[in-house]
Amino acid sequence: MFRIVSGSVRLSVMGEDGRDLLYQLFGPGDCFGTSSVIDGEPRPQTADAHEDVELQLLDRTTIDRLRLTHFEINSALLKLLSRHMRLLSDHFAGATLNEVSFRLAQRLTDIAQTFGETNTEGIALSTRLSQSELAAMVGTTRQTVNRMLQRFQEQGWLSIRNGAIVLTNLPALEIAAHSGARLRDFSR
Repeated sequence: MFRIVSGSVRLSVMGEDGRDLLYQLFGPGDCFGTSSVIDGEPRPQTADAHEDVELQLLDRTTIDRLRLTHFEINSALLKLLSRHMRLLSDHFAGATLNEVSFRLAQRLTDIAQTFGETNTEGIALSTRLSQSELAAMVGTTRQTVNRMLQRFQEQGWLSIRNGAIVLTNLPALEIAAHSGARLRDFSR
């Protein structure tokens, strides 16, 4: 199991047809590889770092020893696995039931929770994501993400400066993300 001390890691899954699904972005304090250290099965995702990353490694022997001597570790692992399962369930349900604008708004607000930095314009995402990566996160094409980002800009929800995304109206974007509402005017 890996715990991120600094930097960020992108977890993805590649289909047999070569399509890539960007599953999740993890930042400092997040853990990944938990299910494999518990059940001994192969890792279901690929982890990539696009910047310098410092990781803390906990192998299965260490985890097993900690679980026997510190029973609270078992509860923490269950909570972590449950969190990851809920996240996966939410992504699956969203990909099946929600339109692209909702999924994109949801992912942007989720990313802002971990990688958002407040500035004078709003919440700047400190990790750079290409439109292709955003498309892989929401299960669509880069062109569709481009159209949605343009519409979000027209709504006043975000701006893009030098390839960096700044959420200029986070409350409106959160309403769109959590209501599943069709893209409409949530004015500033």
